[in-house]
Amino acid sequence: MTGGVKWNRSPLGAQWLHHHEAMLARLVDAGVPWAARAAQPDAPVIFIAAGGFEPGFRAAAAAIRSDIVLWDLKDLYPPDPKRSRGR
Repeated sequence: MTGGVKWNRSPLGAQWLHHHEAMLARLVDAGVPWAARAAQPDAPVIFIAAGGFEPGFRAAAAAIRSDIVLWDLKDLYPPDPKRSRGR
């Protein structure tokens, strides 16, 4: 499993995904065993971004693989229905 966590307010741009892919490729080229496994097409890839994702990040992720998981704060902390009713 690979991916990243960015805990800032700004949405992540596609450069973060390309940087991740480049770092993983360098590790594979260096012979790092876990990186070779993480680079396999069926290895999980998860990105979590507090500020969400720019459309370009989503488009780049979809172009690389259809199963890359992208979570933002709404995914991690869905609204509490009790709070929205003023309780």
